[in-house]
Amino acid sequence: MNKQKLKNYIESCRLKNTQPTYEIYDKISWDCEFVKKQILQKKLSPLFLPSENSTKLANCVCSICYYYFPILNKASCCGKGICAECYLQIQPKKKTTSKDLCPFCRKNNFQVKYNFREAKSTKRKKKTKKLQKTKEKVKLARKKERELFEKQMEKIKTKLLKQRETELKKGLYDEDLKKIQEKEKLRDKNKVIFQLQKQNQAKIDQENNEIREKKKLENESISERIQRLMSSLDELSNEERDELEELMLEQVLRLSLEQNN
Repeated sequence: MNKQKLKNYIESCRLKNTQPTYEIYDKISWDCEFVKKQILQKKLSPLFLPSENSTKLANCVCSICYYYFPILNKASCCGKGICAECYLQIQPKKKTTSKDLCPFCRKNNFQVKYNFREAKSTKRKKKTKKLQKTKEKVKLARKKERELFEKQMEKIKTKLLKQRETELKKGLYDEDLKKIQEKEKLRDKNKVIFQLQKQNQAKIDQENNEIREKKKLENESISERIQRLMSSLDELSNEERDELEELMLEQVLRLSLEQNN
């Protein structure tokens, strides 16, 4: 059976087979609504009808009940296949704990994964192994061919380089050398110009920062003087009051200029 057809069949069963079949076990102790959600979210395989013999649709054997199913759940610890009903019979709770043991390898925290790749026959697995071996052989042969080809190309390149060097010495490719040298000179000039532009920009930034810092210091000094004078208004002389008025005017002018900028 084609893999796409089998996939479509399992997808249709995922929407239909969400209730217990009562074919393997007479009594159940799990929450059917929770199991349905797990199946629809592709966290658990559908509850298929078990088959005693292998068919095109059902060709995966459960390691506990030994019935055939189109697809199985895969144990996360040891990779063994287990059907949904056997898993729910072993582990009826919604959440697993560290005390849950795998029925195959006896490890803690037993969990399963929904895996479509399990729906393959053993014959096909054998064929795939043979194909993998043949593919590996073909890859090794191609690698050897590439290595030989690369060695030959390196030899040819060395020969061509030697010939070019001799021709350059004789002066046959002086024009090409001049063009290359001119390009290198232009690149060097561009690099120098770029570095000078960077340096100029850095200087401008430094100057702007210094000016801003000076303005801040001036503003801070004026504000401090104003606060000092305002703290003792009653005791100020006429000269100090005139000074305070001038400082206030300067502060207002600076603030207005900064807002306009």
